[in-house]
Amino acid sequence: MNAVATEALALHEREVAVDLVRAADAFRESLDPRVMFVDGTRGQALDGLRRLADDGSSGCGLVTAGAGLGKTLLRATLQQQLAPERCAVVAVETGLLAFDDLLLEILSQLRRERLTAEQLPGRYERLAELKAALVSEVVATGRHLVVLLDDADQLDPATLEAVGSLMNLASDRQTFVLPVLFGQPSLRQKLARLPALRQRIGAQFALATLDPPGCDGYVSHRLEQAGHRAGRAFEAGLLARLHQASGGVPRVVNALCRHALQHAADHGLPSAGTPSLEAARTRIMDAGGASPVLIGH
Repeated sequence: MNAVATEALALHEREVAVDLVRAADAFRESLDPRVMFVDGTRGQALDGLRRLADDGSSGCGLVTAGAGLGKTLLRATLQQQLAPERCAVVAVETGLLAFDDLLLEILSQLRRERLTAEQLPGRYERLAELKAALVSEVVATGRHLVVLLDDADQLDPATLEAVGSLMNLASDRQTFVLPVLFGQPSLRQKLARLPALRQRIGAQFALATLDPPGCDGYVSHRLEQAGHRAGRAFEAGLLARLHQASGGVPRVVNALCRHALQHAADHGLPSAGTPSLEAARTRIMDAGGASPVLIGH
């Protein structure tokens, strides 16, 4: 091989490596609704919660799923898709707040300014301010308030019941506050011991793992959103093994794809194949991360 051909080959290999690294970036953790892959259970949850939020008077919403199945991305996507002319939206991204702190966070988002405990020291003051904010910021414009609560399984029972009691803020014709709870499956066990709140659930959904076609679609969707094609990034047949290795858990799929593509780029490979997927699995296991099943078993 002459010098020109050698240089051309080296340039091509560098371009392939750069392309693989860019493809790997498509699988970084993101709350951008554009990366949301709407399959069966996720599509049902989005559609059902949109209808629930649009109606505003059919009870609160509930979404449960195990770790890594996309609850937070679903919440972010729902938040973007809700019609602003129908509802105001507040998103609380932690379940570690006591009810009084939760009130302060809701108020801060409604007022679009950071309110402090010194300004509103007690629950009575915060509830009174919430009622005033609902009237001026929400009800006056013909809307209701949707409160999206992430990690609701971490809320203690008293706080969960207090959140449900916000639905008592209503007129004869309209409920002013609609909570939507997102959490681990243990949230359902908590709600089973809170009959007053459980009876107010108007729509509930459980997110499932991706099946093999869903896993293929998920990987292709993530790559397409980043301007890549799965056929260029992965060897033929690898996505079936990827599903087996990940158990269909989107977060594990992301980690395996990201590390496999980076491995292929680092080793001058044209695409990610079984050796790269095995290297990715080993890296995740060595780091103490998720525990996908052994590839090939």
